[in-house]
Amino acid sequence: MLSISYLKQKRTLYISLFILNILFLQCLQSQQLKTHFEESLIPIDTPSDSISFVLNKTKKQALIKKDSTLLINTLITQSRFNRFKLNYLEAFSVAGAALFISEEYKDALLIAKANEELGVLTYLYKQSEESESYLKKAHQLYKNLYKNKKIEVSEIYKSYYNLVLHYQRIADKENLQSYIDSCVVLLKKMKPSPINSIFLDEKKASISEWNEKHNEALTYLKNAVNRLENSTQKSVFNYKDKQFLLILYGRIANIYLKNKNFNEAKVYFEKFSKIDGILGETTFYRSFLYSRYAAVLKELNQFKLAYEYEKKSNTIGITFLNPRNEKNKGFLTIKNYYKEELTKKENN
Repeated sequence: MLSISYLKQKRTLYISLFILNILFLQCLQSQQLKTHFEESLIPIDTPSDSISFVLNKTKKQALIKKDSTLLINTLITQSRFNRFKLNYLEAFSVAGAALFISEEYKDALLIAKANEELGVLTYLYKQSEESESYLKKAHQLYKNLYKNKKIEVSEIYKSYYNLVLHYQRIADKENLQSYIDSCVVLLKKMKPSPINSIFLDEKKASISEWNEKHNEALTYLKNAVNRLENSTQKSVFNYKDKQFLLILYGRIANIYLKNKNFNEAKVYFEKFSKIDGILGETTFYRSFLYSRYAAVLKELNQFKLAYEYEKKSNTIGITFLNPRNEKNKGFLTIKNYYKEELTKKENN
């Protein structure tokens, strides 16, 4: 006999599932985005609670020295750190400032980086048209810079890969396949980490899944899992690489769930649930997986454990997701510093 408390929680779960299903694709790949360590402004061993202080100090130095390059790179880094901390209001503000200043400064590489960061933010915020616009502007600039030998192949690869993420998110099979192919070609020109091929195999699995080729999708995903699970301490895969197992386990579990193979789904949800310490944008994907795991446990009549995972999912939903759901996004206002400054400039 189910308790009244459980039944009330069940209703809350359905609301959260609606929110989480919307956010599923947008959060799926966020672990692969550029981080706040990318511009080498922050030592890799800097404690998380000291990063804001370090960046604010660097920004003040840039303003005193009138160093536009340092200022813009600092603003972009601040945006990356704020989106990692899920502080999107501040991230949009400093990224917009970076784009406006970079256009005034007329530096192609900095303009590309700023467009890229705004593209990433709008990608995460489910604004697909804006995201594609920013990412394509950045990509064209990166292509020109690469053609003129002003950036390394790894930089243009990352730009192609950003578009891979975008087209996977909007389920555009043709463009996704095209950009995957471009990434494969570029990987042959650089010294890639083995994790790159795993990332791309996970994208290929999406195409297979969309084509209802679930066994093919599982082959891609399980091969990737085996490579990561069987790697040793001396392996080329580092700790961060192995965190991608969160994504892979979730993808496999959801395919089994889709096919009503609840026992196999449970195996991979259990594997996912044992991965701790993953913060940042993947928090939303973790919440989605908790809710899906609860659904599987309910099918297997494990109601007490299902309730525990419903509660975990709901806790994340209440904390982070309510102002970012599909219902609210139409009237939700995020300050766009870039557009505000453009308007001011045009009115002067």
